Amino acid sequence: MYVSGSRSPRVAESPRAADQPEAEAQGIQYLSSAYLCPWQAWVVTRPPGDFGAVPVLGDGSPDPAFISEDTAGDPSSTHVVIDVQPVDDRPLQIKELRIKVLSRNPAPAPGQATLVGLKGQGCGDGPIPLVARADLDGGADFATVTLTGSVKLPQELFDGRALSIDLAVGTRTCDCVWVPEIVWSKDGKTRTTEFRINGKDFRTIPAEGLERRAWALDGDTREWSETEFDESILD
Repeated sequence: MYVSGSRSPRVAESPRAADQPEAEAQGIQYLSSAYLCPWQAWVVTRPPGDFGAVPVLGDGSPDPAFISEDTAGDPSSTHVVIDVQPVDDRPLQIKELRIKVLSRNPAPAPGQATLVGLKGQGCGDGPIPLVARADLDGGADFATVTLTGSVKLPQELFDGRALSIDLAVGTRTCDCVWVPEIVWSKDGKTRTTEFRINGKDFRTIPAEGLERRAWALDGDTREWSETEFDESILD
């Protein structure tokens, strides 16, 4: 079985163009009421006072002195797309998708962590809809995945078929590290495969009640400036 995947981007609607209502009144129709603009966001386990300046390096990437695997997690929910396909012509059955919780700690209190956002450039089309969700709250070692779309499990893959699972995993109460597990069978044997991106576990931390810090990149000057954190990217 071959498994690949990527994180779904966080996006927010850009404001309507200033001349859009006038243009529409003249019969010029916009294809969309707004563009979707990319954001990066983290709950960083450092107090808001540590973020007096934008935490990025010269190339625009997050500064690991502030935002790293050890100090940051996805805010409130993690979105990921997992693609599964057989490696040969023999039928492969995907039986179950579940979330294995590797560690569970209390959510940081206000003042102990900061919700940090970076608004980039390159507005355009949005991500594909999510069809699966899981809730990390409750204290169990596994979080049950609920498939909300028309595709359900088990699914048998053959004749070149592949399965794409759009997954959102959220929490309101824990700083949780977790990994998806795919339960599958082939030739009468059942196996379990853990999924990671670049070998890294996933980490999700609640964002509710935390102070916000956000910066936007100017497309012309390539300079960062403080901006309002767009709450819609947390949906």
